[in-house]
Amino acid sequence: MSARTAAREADVDAVAGARVRGERISASVVVASRLGALVLLATTLLADLDDLRRAPYALVVALVVAESAVLIGACLRARHVARRWVMADAAFLAVSLWCAGRAPVVDDSTGVSVLYNFATVASIALGLPAWSLGTAVATAFPLIVANIGVALPDDPRYPLWNAVPDSLVFLGNAVVVWVIASLVRWSAAALDRHRATVVTRAETLARERERARQGRALGARLLSTLEQVAATPGAVEPALRAHVEAEVAWLRAMVRDGLPDDTGDLRTMLLAVAGEKTAQGMRVAVQVPDELPDLTQERVAALAGAAREALTNVGRHAGTNAARLSVAVADALTVEVVDEGRGYDPARRPAGTGQLQSIGQRMAEVGGAATIASTPGLGTRVVLRVPVGRR
Repeated sequence: MSARTAAREADVDAVAGARVRGERISASVVVASRLGALVLLATTLLADLDDLRRAPYALVVALVVAESAVLIGACLRARHVARRWVMADAAFLAVSLWCAGRAPVVDDSTGVSVLYNFATVASIALGLPAWSLGTAVATAFPLIVANIGVALPDDPRYPLWNAVPDSLVFLGNAVVVWVIASLVRWSAAALDRHRATVVTRAETLARERERARQGRALGARLLSTLEQVAATPGAVEPALRAHVEAEVAWLRAMVRDGLPDDTGDLRTMLLAVAGEKTAQGMRVAVQVPDELPDLTQERVAALAGAAREALTNVGRHAGTNAARLSVAVADALTVEVVDEGRGYDPARRPAGTGQLQSIGQRMAEVGGAATIASTPGLGTRVVLRVPVGRR
């Protein structure tokens, strides 16, 4: 396993930690409540040893202890509370409660099942699984019916007016514990979401810091090279020298202050691009309507950036310092950059290189497209398209 994979899995474990701990707490509550119920059952039986010597009681108690041991072992091993376990446990408790209550009793018995107190504590488990309140209530009903069945027919030792409220204790346990468990799960989920957000933001910040470090190093090195080229007499043509000097100024500002914030409407940003190129000695005729459709900021930035790159290519390769920048709106919004320079033969340009790749990729990232048409001696036309709207 690589270090990166191990770190990623560690992050996943950390993010899921609250939920995992919540389920472990639920399993621990089941174990603790069942152990407490067994202690209570032992206390009850020690107070009525004559009943324990009777075969029906002894058999039921032995089965209850065995089933409790199985449930405790399952929860300790899995460290969570499975729904099927609690359903099976509730059904078993209901049958045991009724059987113990209907078994032959001694003359001074109260008539209540010897397992009632045990089942009361054990019923806490009904509210702990991750299920709905309705399911928790429905799971408690077999216990309610079993305990009322102990009092039927109306036994003077355990009358219905006493059995019914006793039986509702199972329902109350299920509801109260379900509410508490749900609050714990909700809190754990909120903590997980918060932790995941913190981890994501920390990773993003780390990436941004690394990119900034790399950008400063790259910018400083390129800046030094470009300044040396611009300062070398006769190394470049005057027009190209002016362009290099402008790029040096932009790169110096980027290294010092970071990338500029490309925000604003499309018309403003395209006019800024044209003004930037005009300041570098290019003649740019601009035709941009006053009203343009609403576009996402990502599409505005992509169109302005692609138009800047197209105009830069005119100054570098077209053999002319004049170009036309225009915007049209129909089914899609179209930005065109046209020059009447030397042009080139597209068939001789190697595939995957040149402005079509960089401009096309920039537009594709925002759901748009770019086409470039050029004819030797007749100039080049760059067409940028994006869908209209903020989709």
